[in-house]
Formats: sequence, C-alpha cells, structure tokens
Amino acid sequence: MRWRKAAAAGGAALGAAALYNVTASRRTASLENRLGGVSDELLWRGHRIAYTRHGSGSPVLLVHGIHAGASSYEWRHTIDSLAERYTVFALDLP
Repeated sequence: MRWRKAAAAGGAALGAAALYNVTASRRTASLENRLGGVSDELLWRGHRIAYTRHGSGSPVLLVHGIHAGASSYEWRHTIDSLAERYTVFALDLP
C-alpha cells in the first residue's frame, strides 16, 4: 500500500513539473540581439546554438568564456573593430 501512495505522489510531482514547463515556455518572449549584426542559430548535436554575424572578409570565430554569466555579449567591445576587415561570428554556447 505504501508504494502505491509513493508512486501516486511521484506521478503527481512529475505531472506538476511538466505542466509548469509547458506554461513557462509559452510565456517567454524572444531575446533582443544587443550585439547587432545578423542573428541566426544552428542545430549542433541536438542543441540550438545562437550566433551573430558581422562584417565581411575572412571568417573569425569568437567564443565566450565558460562561467555562470557567459554569453557572446562579452565581445561587444571587440566585434566592431574586427568586422571592419573580417566576417565575425560570435557564438552563444548552450
């Protein structure tokens, strides 16, 4: 009898979490591109990778650091000067 109650409570908890995820994902607005340039995304190993493209010329890839607040916005002071001579791709890793 105890395992039935535990299974029912676990199922209710999973159902509540699934309902929250569906509701939360519908409320999110698209993010603003604060770097400028052309925004796009690619699919890599099942993950969506967002990136921006700036300038023209030989390609340069900018990858941000790995820490809690990491994003391509770290390159905001560098992109414009590089974009004068190169095509600059700034990735946002998952």
